[in-house]
Amino acid sequence: MEQVPQPDVERETVRIGGREFEVPAQWRGLRIREKPPGLAELAPVPRRLAKDHGLIYLRRDARDALVAMAAAAEKEGIELKIDSGYRSSQYQKTIIARQLARGKTFADITRFVAPPGYSEHRTGTAVDFSPSNWRFASTPQYRWLTGHAAGFGFSETYPENGHRHPWEPWHWRFRQVGHGRPDHG
Repeated sequence: MEQVPQPDVERETVRIGGREFEVPAQWRGLRIREKPPGLAELAPVPRRLAKDHGLIYLRRDARDALVAMAAAAEKEGIELKIDSGYRSSQYQKTIIARQLARGKTFADITRFVAPPGYSEHRTGTAVDFSPSNWRFASTPQYRWLTGHAAGFGFSETYPENGHRHPWEPWHWRFRQVGHGRPDHG
């Protein structure tokens, strides 16, 4: 059972490029406690499932569930593509540092980008479906996922009106179902 963070969680900070930033309220209490997967636990997603055929990694069980889910969707004429999977905390820092260098504030950046240590991508079980923006909510892919993804162990992390975060219809996370294996039925 997931715990719902309390709004009065004490101050949390992250360090990026030698600077300390206070974690915004929407992320406080949500630091990912799971140990990140080791390299041996990660597996490449078939390039045909990656936007622009890029190289994306997931934890093996999440990758296998994604492959099975994409195959089921394809049988119904739906093509699922992802543009993000595993990201280390260091890579998360790089994303934020790049935005800071462009003049954005930490608060603006972290409206949609998790601070290092807070991103589900760090677990190797989260994916961003393409297009990873608001347009995804109006796609046949999104409609298919809302009706079928749970059977493969995936759920939408930041649903509309369901969380203290802005809605991210493109962001889904694999969580094992049943006896540690996705239910493909």
